[in-house]
Amino acid sequence: MRPHCEIVQEEALKEGEIEKRSDGFLQQWKKKRCVLTSDGLMLFPCDSGSASSGSIISVSHGDGVGHGNRRKAPKSLRFDAVKTLDCVDRKGRFVYFTIVTASNREIDFRCLEDTTWSAEITLALVGFKNRQALRDRDQKKMLAARVAVERGDDGGRINGRGRDGGGGVGGGDRGGGFGGRGGVGGGVWAEGAAVAGPVGGLYHAPQQQRHRSG
Repeated sequence: MRPHCEIVQEEALKEGEIEKRSDGFLQQWKKKRCVLTSDGLMLFPCDSGSASSGSIISVSHGDGVGHGNRRKAPKSLRFDAVKTLDCVDRKGRFVYFTIVTASNREIDFRCLEDTTWSAEITLALVGFKNRQALRDRDQKKMLAARVAVERGDDGGRINGRGRDGGGGVGGGDRGGGFGGRGGVGGGVWAEGAAVAGPVGGLYHAPQQQRHRSG
């Protein structure tokens, strides 16, 4: 079975050399070619080709193993798995910073001071989190609206019985809508009945006037 690998295209916001502290016992600094996009970081071996800022790159999300391709895939650090960037410190000509993941793993980086990597990664991370928050808010609003409609909070126009006095398509407790079963003689022109109006039955049939003879 071929491993899953999704190929997407992303715009490179910044590209250049950066150093990452290894996870081994010696914790040596290893040079990487870093590509910053609006969704995260890609770390390539330094001998791979470069991509200029603003260019479109193909990024593999998954295990990075493709059919007939033995080349080592770049390491991807996506912002949806990143909690924060902190511990920014300057020592000599280097700027040191730490990226903390959602699982509280700390990944140490350093770069030359004039490359401004820490500032640009921070800006991209903040932009990603803001977009994520807006998407989450919109999804919650859509879900709340859907639940309200299903419960019949909108005058019962779509689902089931309407509220008292406001029958929609399915009819109400008083004066049903089109063909609905009304409590007071349903039908279109029933006395005091609503004519399938919007919320709460805004349009009403006229009341019939009754006069005694003599």
